[in-house]
Amino acid sequence: MIKEYEITEKDRKEGVISDQLVYLGDTDRELKPIRLVRTGAFNDKEILLVTSEAPEKLNAAIISTIYRQRWQIEVFFKWLKSILGCRKLLAESSNGVAIQMYSALIAAIMLFDLFGKKPTLRQMEMIQFFFLRYASVEELDDAIAQSKQN
Repeated sequence: MIKEYEITEKDRKEGVISDQLVYLGDTDRELKPIRLVRTGAFNDKEILLVTSEAPEKLNAAIISTIYRQRWQIEVFFKWLKSILGCRKLLAESSNGVAIQMYSALIAAIMLFDLFGKKPTLRQMEMIQFFFLRYASVEELDDAIAQSKQN
């Protein structure tokens, strides 16, 4: 460790444990020091965040907050890809990607309204079976009714 930065009360409230300037890797080579922020703001699980931003530019609390928000975005896209089946982008232009994302979000809202909660993978499969004509309307209605009972 090269330097320990002061942890403010705001940093502590955000779960920051330490804020340091350190060398990572082999000490035999000349390496550029980096900033290491240790936070426990993720269900008390300790996370190490590495950045090149100076404490004067971004305090440790903001770094922890940015990472937590980024993680929420990652979880959302994982859900979008796995539940809604948006594994690949159908377009390369920004407008095409936006249309695909809006369509997926509209579908998610409609499914939430239909099921009364976030649809599960099994419910999505039943809808897909219906559209592929492997499941009848009655089977789909039964799946919807079962989900509303649970």
